[in-house]
Amino acid sequence: MKNLLVFLCAVLSLNLYAGDCKNYEAQVIGEIVKVSKVQDVCFYKIKVSTINEHVLCPLTKEEIETESVQFEAGYHAHCPHRFGGEFSGILVKGRDGVINFD
Repeated sequence: MKNLLVFLCAVLSLNLYAGDCKNYEAQVIGEIVKVSKVQDVCFYKIKVSTINEHVLCPLTKEEIETESVQFEAGYHAHCPHRFGGEFSGILVKGRDGVINFD
């Protein structure tokens, strides 16, 4: 009985927290299939090969492959990641709906 109560409390606390996500995250390995740059912002399309979604606030493979990932290039002449190159890192989607490199 005690174990059941602890389990229910844990499940309820996870559900309460999941609805309050400020960011959605995933650790991703994939290939960059498109690169574009507008002013000082690089936009990437990534084909995901491996993904580890955050347990409570997951960023899904479908979201990553559907939307562009942004990277502030600043004053660099070229975007740091190239078409056809491999990407490995953490992606974060904020409440504004924009996916960025972490």
